[in-house]
Amino acid sequence: MKPSKNVPTNVNSVRPADIKVVMNLGDSLSAGNGAGAPQGDPLAVILQYRGLACWGGGEKTLEQHVTIPNILKKYNPNLFGYAVGIGSPNVWEIAQLNVAMPGAKADDLPRQARQLVALLQQHTEKVNMNDDWKLLNIFIGGNDMCGYCSDPTLAPSICVSHIQEAIRIIYDNVPRVIVSLTGMLQLQVLRQTDATKAFCKDLHAGIGECPCEGHPEFNNTFIQGSCIEYAMDELDLSNSQTFDKDDFTLVTQPFMQYMDTPPLFPNGTINMGFFAPDCFHFSQWGHAVVSTWLWKNMMEPVGHKTMQGSISTPALPLACPDSNCPFIRTNLNSRDCSKSELADLGVPNYSCPGDLMKPSKTIPTNVNSVRPADIKVVMNLGDSLSAGNGAGAPQDDPLAVVLQYRGLACWGGGDKTLDEHASISNILKKYNPNLFGYSMGIGSPNVWEIAQLNVAMPEAFFVRIGHT
Repeated sequence: MKPSKNVPTNVNSVRPADIKVVMNLGDSLSAGNGAGAPQGDPLAVILQYRGLACWGGGEKTLEQHVTIPNILKKYNPNLFGYAVGIGSPNVWEIAQLNVAMPGAKADDLPRQARQLVALLQQHTEKVNMNDDWKLLNIFIGGNDMCGYCSDPTLAPSICVSHIQEAIRIIYDNVPRVIVSLTGMLQLQVLRQTDATKAFCKDLHAGIGECPCEGHPEFNNTFIQGSCIEYAMDELDLSNSQTFDKDDFTLVTQPFMQYMDTPPLFPNGTINMGFFAPDCFHFSQWGHAVVSTWLWKNMMEPVGHKTMQGSISTPALPLACPDSNCPFIRTNLNSRDCSKSELADLGVPNYSCPGDLMKPSKTIPTNVNSVRPADIKVVMNLGDSLSAGNGAGAPQDDPLAVVLQYRGLACWGGGDKTLDEHASISNILKKYNPNLFGYSMGIGSPNVWEIAQLNVAMPEAFFVRIGHT
């Protein structure tokens, strides 16, 4: 659970303790509605107990309450973005980066995503947009399926297209993000609960929390099929790897997909302590139970994740990362964890005699007396080799060779330290930390922040160098 020695540059090698920022999109469950409400007070469900919510709440310590942020901040006390207290998403001091909105459906997520991007851009004093690794939790779908019986625009495929649109907004605007999409829950659990609790059934019908739950044509088969279709479409979205790149990924956590039994005591009676007083939202205990299964899914490899958790029993002890692959699991590191970290040739013991590598006492006036540490600026002309095409590409992904990994290139790359990766720039800046002009990251020569003075162009020929 310790953080990486150096900040990872690849999404497939991010440890839990490397996460600096936690964010949340969703509905009233993510907003924590009713999580801290007294059991006899259903009206208190209107209160948004964000600090207790599974996906974005960080009000307590892990020893007091299990949530994803509470697990993360045990190993990174500087974690930022989690909610504390009770309040709406418009109260920054409470919600922070948990922008979930009660009543939200999937088509509300793009607006939430834009709001989240704006908050990140506004609060640069808290978030380093380019360098910090961020975990985005998304949980949505209950309100969609609770209205699907009378509204065909809430079909699972349409809803998941809205989820995709929201993720695209984050993908296009926010680097270094792991999106963890909690799969759709099974709403037939509510019907099973209502069958034994008349108060719950009347409450759901009376305040309209789930109109379809009491609809005569919305039978158990339809409920189950619709929710599973929604969950499968979410899985298909992440399995498509549409959002996979070096600094971004989407993983669906499917532990609720076949979780079709209500919370039970050992004697088989329903444990209403899992629910808030409205029999729909989760209590603090319910959020804690769900958090244990969500965390377990995050530690499990894609393709081998638990798909039928239990809301009767928490997944304790909490799962630990695989010692052979101690990262938040992604599509790539689940297939082959040996490819999760770029193979670097660092030179941690490179040390020439100090007198040889120190800069000149005065700036040389003759080119023949320039020491390595006298170099202030490094520049590069060349072709795709100098542009670093494919330098960081996975071995089984020939299409990734189109990416220009300039920061890793021998001639002009300065992405890392010399201890991590040998390049001419990394050698020079070991002895002159103020060196300028080297490239960092992935991009074309037209992106100044990445290329700087490495203007090498893929497919360049010698006759074109004079025009570079």
